[in-house]
Amino acid sequence: MYCPFCQSDQVIVSNSRPTNKNTQIWRRRKCLKCGNVFTAREKIDISYIIVEKRDHRHVKFSYLKLYSGIYNALANRKRSDQGQSAAIAEEITQKVEEILITQKIKKIKTRDIAKLVVKTLSKKYPDGALLYFAYFKKYSTIKEYLHRIKLIIKKSA
Repeated sequence: MYCPFCQSDQVIVSNSRPTNKNTQIWRRRKCLKCGNVFTAREKIDISYIIVEKRDHRHVKFSYLKLYSGIYNALANRKRSDQGQSAAIAEEITQKVEEILITQKIKKIKTRDIAKLVVKTLSKKYPDGALLYFAYFKKYSTIKEYLHRIKLIIKKSA
């Protein structure tokens, strides 16, 4: 790692600790050349997780795809601005990643990720959970769609 102040490679770690349920590492670093101190956060890369799509293709897990799906659903909420939707999408995406890391999942289906998102969203943002559910699921019958909505409402109550 290089010092952001003088670009020296003579940097030592003076303090380190895990954060966010052991999914990130916080490190205090000190440059031996200029003496400045700075903080770095290291995040676990979970692109090793394989996601099975609806058409049975296999792709690497993408934080950005998950985030954008949640954000697009939340951006359509009433009384919601883009900044608030982005913050909520970031929070939910991190929680889903934490679940995937702690459960040591290596392969997952998109519908299982969607269930995790809906479950996580419905705790604090039931309207967002409904919008994400509508965004993700393409049900053919209104009866089936209404049944799922009732389940989400029951879980959030």
